[in-house]
Amino acid sequence: MKIGVLKLTMIISDGQSLKDKRQAVQKIKERVKNKFNCSVNEVSDQDLWQKTTLGFSIITSSEQDAKTTFQHLIEFIDAMGLGELVTTDLQIFSF
Repeated sequence: MKIGVLKLTMIISDGQSLKDKRQAVQKIKERVKNKFNCSVNEVSDQDLWQKTTLGFSIITSSEQDAKTTFQHLIEFIDAMGLGELVTTDLQIFSF
């Protein structure tokens, strides 16, 4: 069993307030959960209106499955056009 964890930091492009940012983050969380069946939460930068850090986790049978899923997830979020991806950090653990 493999556990994949992705930390993604992005700049919210149209955010002018914390309310705008929270709406964008909520949209990302809902769509990602529905499409990829993974856990997602805002893990840092909650009080900054222009930046967010999201954490994602999945459990798969192989490391390659986790990498492929996260690559599709990153492309999906980027295509949403809600912000600019700044950094991604992917780690996969064996259990």
